[in-house]
Amino acid sequence: MNKYNKLLAATVLVFTQYGCGGGGGDVSSPVTDAQGIYKGTTSKNQEIFALILDDGSFYALYANEGSPWREKLLIGTVKASGGTLSSSDVIDYDLTNAETHKTTISATYAPKGWLSGTLTGPDVDGESITFKTTYDEDYEKTPTLAAITGTYRGTTKGLNTSNSTGVSITTDGYIALDSGACKAKGTIAPRTSGNAYSLTLNFDESPSCTYSGQTQSGIAEVGDNAVIMVARAADTSHPLLFWGIK
Repeated sequence: MNKYNKLLAATVLVFTQYGCGGGGGDVSSPVTDAQGIYKGTTSKNQEIFALILDDGSFYALYANEGSPWREKLLIGTVKASGGTLSSSDVIDYDLTNAETHKTTISATYAPKGWLSGTLTGPDVDGESITFKTTYDEDYEKTPTLAAITGTYRGTTKGLNTSNSTGVSITTDGYIALDSGACKAKGTIAPRTSGNAYSLTLNFDESPSCTYSGQTQSGIAEVGDNAVIMVARAADTSHPLLFWGIK
């Protein structure tokens, strides 16, 4: 697995439920024993990476190997207890074709071991996809602002949009994003549970920017001198994915 995909496996596709429109009443209690980063493959020979937070938020990416920007994001909330995980509250964002679909998840898991199950309805034709993943111990590392501070250059990806982007992160937790017509400032901080960072971006008003005037919240991860950020607005529209290197 190349460094890009290794970093994806460690983080991508995570949004915090707080401030991100992650869905409401599908979580009745924390899912402490199911939380973690999971990576594996689907029945379509795609790589899949998932992250479950301790508050029940579920986020994942599945993509064709070797084509990292042809991905789909799964965002929602899950219930998990006694080795069984389920959700009817997940949105599948097809970033390449600018489409969204409702998806359900039915799975089993072993704490800090594996997660396997079925995604129903993620494709346009409603076809189900099965997946098998294993737990990644990178989730247990402690995130720090010192580790993520720096200036990064890369690409942002949204619903059928892609732009060259610069991101700077300071030692005191401020973040600035410059993507042509889209500019934003915000804050970033290590999460208290799991190896990830919570962030908020406030976009300037700009008629030619997809995210004009929006406040977006999400997650970031750092590794191998690269950073990945994922965010979206509270109404669940216009997800943003950034990958850049120092």
